[in-house]
Amino acid sequence: MGTRSTNEINIGLIIPLLIFPDFLYRITISGQGRMTFVSLIYILIYFFLYRYPYFRKIAFSFPLKIWILLTLYHLINASLKHVPEINFADYLHGFKIYASICIFAFLFKVNIKKAMSVLYYSIGIWLILAFAISGFNDSGRLSSEGGGFAAVTFGKSAAIMAIAAVYYTTFQQTSIIYLLLRIIYPLAFIFMSQTRNAFGMVLIQLAGYYYAIAMKCKITMRHAILVVFLMIGTYVGVNYVMENTGLGTRFQNDFERAENQDSKYQTGTYWDYVLGERISYYIIGWQLFINNPVTGIGLDNYKNTTEGGYPMHVEYMKHLVEGGIIAAVLWLAFIFALIRVLKKSHYPKHIKYLMTSTLILELFTLFFSVSYEQELSVIPYAVILSAYNLDATKKTNNCELIKTYK
Repeated sequence: MGTRSTNEINIGLIIPLLIFPDFLYRITISGQGRMTFVSLIYILIYFFLYRYPYFRKIAFSFPLKIWILLTLYHLINASLKHVPEINFADYLHGFKIYASICIFAFLFKVNIKKAMSVLYYSIGIWLILAFAISGFNDSGRLSSEGGGFAAVTFGKSAAIMAIAAVYYTTFQQTSIIYLLLRIIYPLAFIFMSQTRNAFGMVLIQLAGYYYAIAMKCKITMRHAILVVFLMIGTYVGVNYVMENTGLGTRFQNDFERAENQDSKYQTGTYWDYVLGERISYYIIGWQLFINNPVTGIGLDNYKNTTEGGYPMHVEYMKHLVEGGIIAAVLWLAFIFALIRVLKKSHYPKHIKYLMTSTLILELFTLFFSVSYEQELSVIPYAVILSAYNLDATKKTNNCELIKTYK
């Protein structure tokens, strides 16, 4: 592949190097010291892989050029607005997020089966280690704020692990039963952390997987019966979660809060039920945007301009409020560029369907969370970008993923 063989790339070493330093420094170093150390590891791996021509093609693909512009704009805009605590460490962190997309997209391109397998087990070990030093907070959620492991960190990491299981099962062409067994582990952490958007991510990815498999295979009576049982099983499973787990209780609390209108941040509309407690970020954020429509209030400045000191927890509003119309347009351009990558990809249709569901789940979770500043949360973007045509003149790419489905 290119002038250098990608066979020499040790995926089994690179992915753990991306995953575990963050754990070690969450429990030993706090704040920007940890962020800087982890950023330097990503930067070193980025430049190690930079010698491969196809890595450079991915790193400077059109979607990532837009991402670079978005990152630079946010950081420069925040510096010009004198946002507190924005310094050189934040620039390194910004490069780390960009590097994360590049590296994972390239590794998925080289050998998606192995990369997804290593990612699955790396996150699995990470979750066990984090669980060992964590506990449950007053509301019964798996969390260790003092140690740097928030409930959402457990939930989103487990969701990424489940996504890796889906892709590994797809390309390894193992049975659906094998997949369901593999996602029990990450689902356990999602239930313990009571992370609702992570649960939604897994359901959307499973739906995409079922659809992709249906498109690839001829529909027989056996397949039809299997689909019916899967639908019944999913319905029973979701019902059980809603009625018997802490995760279901959180959903019910949001419904009751919306029904009773007992929060000062309510709209009296359907969105109170859909967005739950996150609706305050939309209401307050919109007011801030109206006052600063073009360039926003500055990256990470939401916590400094609102009561409570909480950072913005909604991706869509983060770009609109903190970066204004300019950042929002750049971010939307990035998303449309990813859609264009999928549309132009030479991958088989069922793989495109699967990747489309991954993009949908990412867009879904961004109604309730932020991925822009979290290196593992941007992995769904990397999955989509791995569909990038490295050689537009060829109908196929000399990559493991394509070879599997010739």
